[in-house]
Amino acid sequence: MAGPLYASVGVNGTTTKVSTDPATGRYSIDLPASNTYTLHVASNVPGYDAADVPVTLGSSDLHKDLTLKVSSACTAPGYTYTLNGTSQSFDTTSTPAGWTVANATADGGWEFDDPGKRGNKTGGAGGFAIVDSDKLGVGKTQNTTLTSPVYDLSGSTNPVLTADTHYQPFGNSTAAVDVTTDGGTTWTNLWQRSTVGVPGPAKIDLPVTGAAGKNAVQLRFHYTGSFAYYWELDNVFVGDRSCVPVHGGLVVGHVTDGNTHAGVTGAVVTDTDKPAENATTATDAGQGDGYYWFFSSATGAHNFTAAKGGYTTATASVNVGTDGVTKADFTLAAGQLKVTPATISKTVPWGGQATANVKITNSGSAPATYKIGEAPGGFTQQTPGGKGAAVHNVPVKPVTGSMKIAAQAAKKTAAPKDANPSDAPWAALANFPTIIQDNLAIAGDGKVFSEFGYAGSDDTADLYSYDSASGAWTKLGTSPAGTREAPAGGYVNGKIYASGGWGASGAPLAATSIYDVASNSWSTGAAMPTPYAGSGHAVLDGKIYAVGGCTADACGVKDVQVYDTAANTWSKVADYPEAISWVSCGGINGVRALLRRRQHRCGDHEALVRVLAQLQQLVSGSGPPVRRLGCRLRGGQRQAARQRWRHQLQRGDHQHRFRVRPGRQRLDRPAELEQLALPRR
Repeated sequence: MAGPLYASVGVNGTTTKVSTDPATGRYSIDLPASNTYTLHVASNVPGYDAADVPVTLGSSDLHKDLTLKVSSACTAPGYTYTLNGTSQSFDTTSTPAGWTVANATADGGWEFDDPGKRGNKTGGAGGFAIVDSDKLGVGKTQNTTLTSPVYDLSGSTNPVLTADTHYQPFGNSTAAVDVTTDGGTTWTNLWQRSTVGVPGPAKIDLPVTGAAGKNAVQLRFHYTGSFAYYWELDNVFVGDRSCVPVHGGLVVGHVTDGNTHAGVTGAVVTDTDKPAENATTATDAGQGDGYYWFFSSATGAHNFTAAKGGYTTATASVNVGTDGVTKADFTLAAGQLKVTPATISKTVPWGGQATANVKITNSGSAPATYKIGEAPGGFTQQTPGGKGAAVHNVPVKPVTGSMKIAAQAAKKTAAPKDANPSDAPWAALANFPTIIQDNLAIAGDGKVFSEFGYAGSDDTADLYSYDSASGAWTKLGTSPAGTREAPAGGYVNGKIYASGGWGASGAPLAATSIYDVASNSWSTGAAMPTPYAGSGHAVLDGKIYAVGGCTADACGVKDVQVYDTAANTWSKVADYPEAISWVSCGGINGVRALLRRRQHRCGDHEALVRVLAQLQQLVSGSGPPVRRLGCRLRGGQRQAARQRWRHQLQRGDHQHRFRVRPGRQRLDRPAELEQLALPRR
């Protein structure tokens, strides 16, 4: 394709370098007069050979056109090879006419029916020639040649050999291509491979040395190997090859932002009539950001589009010239939002809320949509002074009957000041190796395990263990079941079970992942019948209980599902009294207990009153069986629990947890409680 070319033009021996205009090919260099220079010209479009051009500059301006040649590989846009010779495609299952196979051993050689069912890996299609040393078997040796017919190249000036190939080496195998021009008396090697493979699709592309003008040219493909692998051939061509221009022209230009007028990289410019002909804008050393070019085989007027995510697609009619360069620039419109103020800082009391006004304006060249969502912004907890939480004296009056009525009748008092809860006996441990949340955290055999979760930028399937003796975290592996967030699970008999949890699609997963700590291996268990994420979970008597949870779109269900680890079966038990999720659960001596998170505000006050009253009932032996907070005690269980609590209270085991001022008659504001218990007896 003759026409303007985008290239760099430098002056040898100096740092002077300029670029030609991509659309016109024009350039200009200022040099001292009356001197001789050598211009080094290199194309910025692939497929051209660089050139050094001498110029002599007199006392006036010099007009000098520069020409670059298309490289022999013929990869320049708008050029293609034409072939004038003989081709062979090996589409039959027998030796093609004029070709011969010669085996120097009795152990086989070239074949055409793919005995090892390898398939055509050369890049060709249909049948192919193959010598399959591996298929021919152990203890067998191949020394085999596939020889072409005689070619008359007396009229050829620059003959070449091309062939599609795939060569898989092993051991001492070799693959070679030889040529003869004297009827096979002498052979000249053109190409050879041994231990280095040529994985297909691949091309043998060679000048046939010394064959130009000869009328008795033959080629042979020679393979040796002993129980090695194989060599495939297809589409062998011998003859002249010319690199010629094809119909069409280059399209070049820039794509810019309609708001900032800066170049846009990553935009795709496409001819809508030939979508396969397109280019993606990039940064060019001479043209800056947003530059593109491509060859269009469709000349004349065509609709072109420029598109990138976040922008409105631009469309324009481009009249593509033949054998030339057509310039087409595009401007992409987009919304441009401004948020005022840029940051928000608020002081929020415990359990309170705060509001702020934000103004969003669009000063861009296209409509815009926006979404407001949560994002971590950091916080500073308010500490009124001193280390640790303040001690609060809580008046208590045991109540029988309706706890809700008692709570409603309770006297209201002022809320406590915010305080820092960090204090002994809490102690810092080694940090988890990564950022993590919504993971499965469980304990077993003296270790803490963390599996799955969200690691700050993506979900994870990694499993870690914390050894309390060494004080270190260790990565045990990555679950083959894939990632999930907030699964339910437990540690039972040396195995870690995980079920449910949000998968990559955002929907809860039903699969049950099982990790055997001793064998360091994963397996799968029975699928969770109704999968949820964010379920409360606890282990009791070898069974894993999953309480409540979230679907893909909402949180709070009553379902309670039980996984029997020994039988590998799921069952459904009585619903939890209310729709719930993100609950904390535990199994203690045959009792399942649940504690609701704070966002379930249907009974914070009432729940704390019930805790005190029910503990008092256990100690005194009065009152009905405990039914609230997700547990039920009857008969011997209730009696045993009462005895344990009495014993512990008499020993003072819980004195460090309990603060009750004598003489007070009522629990006024349970939200004030930092610690709860009954007085010592």
